[in-house]
Amino acid sequence: MFGGKRSTYVQFVIVAAIYFFASASFLVVNGIGGGGLKDPSIAASANFLAGIASLVVGLFAGAIHNYLGPRLSLLVGCLSYAFFAFSYLIYMWTGAGFVIIIAGVFFGMTITLFWTAQGSLMLSYPTEEHRGKYLTTFFVSFSASGIVGGALTLALNFNNAAPTLGDTTYWVSTIMALVGAGLVLILKPNSGLIRDDGSSVPDDKFDGFLSEVRGIAETCTNKYMLLMAPMFVFLGTYFTYIANGYNFSLFRMRTKGLNIIFFSVAGMMGSLAFGAFMKRIKLDTRKKGLLVAAIYTTLICASWISASFVQGPVTRESELNIYDFTDAYYWKIVIIYITWGFLDASLNAFSFWIMGYVTSDPKKLARYTAFTRCLQGVGGVISWGIDSNKVPFIIELWITFGFLLIAMASAFISILAIPFPTETDSMDSNSMDISFEGTDEKFDAKGTNEKPSFSV
Repeated sequence: MFGGKRSTYVQFVIVAAIYFFASASFLVVNGIGGGGLKDPSIAASANFLAGIASLVVGLFAGAIHNYLGPRLSLLVGCLSYAFFAFSYLIYMWTGAGFVIIIAGVFFGMTITLFWTAQGSLMLSYPTEEHRGKYLTTFFVSFSASGIVGGALTLALNFNNAAPTLGDTTYWVSTIMALVGAGLVLILKPNSGLIRDDGSSVPDDKFDGFLSEVRGIAETCTNKYMLLMAPMFVFLGTYFTYIANGYNFSLFRMRTKGLNIIFFSVAGMMGSLAFGAFMKRIKLDTRKKGLLVAAIYTTLICASWISASFVQGPVTRESELNIYDFTDAYYWKIVIIYITWGFLDASLNAFSFWIMGYVTSDPKKLARYTAFTRCLQGVGGVISWGIDSNKVPFIIELWITFGFLLIAMASAFISILAIPFPTETDSMDSNSMDISFEGTDEKFDAKGTNEKPSFSV
């Protein structure tokens, strides 16, 4: 605290806690695949329509966020998580699948706004030298939500022999989202915050819709955002097969919960490893980014090709839910799932790390984050559409693998194109505003249009 003001890091820890509860709420139900229902197509259809809604709203989510402000955006998002979880309870009571569909559409409309707030706050709260700390804090918390979500699923269904979740699980999911909504109410506005170095946080005053329209146009024509577009689109396909294919088809209910724990612990390790690597490895920024991209591409290839041998014999028509953690073979094939968990949080942190060099302006970050969520919505529409049409699991696996290779190719190209600082640095480097207005390239750092030196 500084003279009655709250430090941005304390505020961000609360923000991370909000996302912890919201994400745990989602993973308790959706992390096991099929929404915990016997018929996974209902959840797949809801997620497919959520992706379409997210895609439609996503392009304007930055403007909506800048109008509503981050706190109201977070509140609406948490309530949509609660409604989505509660819709499964209504289905269990009434058999009305359309309620899940409606909740999915509402979820898709608000989720982009929710995650736009996350990206904007995560990249605008810290001073440049502390950005790595904020990134790591968020993604460790995000991964921890999966550990808790998986532990709850495992504990609440340990003796559940049915192919569906029980009512208690859906109640817990709903309550967790509401706890997140409650935390939103204790957040302070930017005027009540102060950064780690004692500086003020820029006011989040809305600049008007005309300014936002211009901002949307700038976002859609920014050449670096366009270069990164395939990366965000196809990273948006990452989760569908993992949850609704591999985890859903191969494992028993309680083991699916254990898998989520392993997945999330690995994600936490991935976040910490990413932060430590980017801080400690003494290479210039571009070489560091290329090396990380090469490591992740290698892990993607190794894990997805290995998974094809496991998934191949198991089809949508064959016996499902085969393996339990008491089986010796389980411990061989769960390694693949753990690798995917490591990559999940790491790839998200990596994509934000790249985008952090495009701008550090809070309002632009809101628009850019909304744009990336819109792109991820495209990926979600594609992947959930494939899954809801009951494409063979092995085909779904190979399609997703191809998408991820395209995503990594986009990451390589973006890293080569963005004018990173050239000296050896660490992850907390000052980012440059290299956005474009018209045809003039602008480097908005320290009031100069020259490429400055940065040290992270």
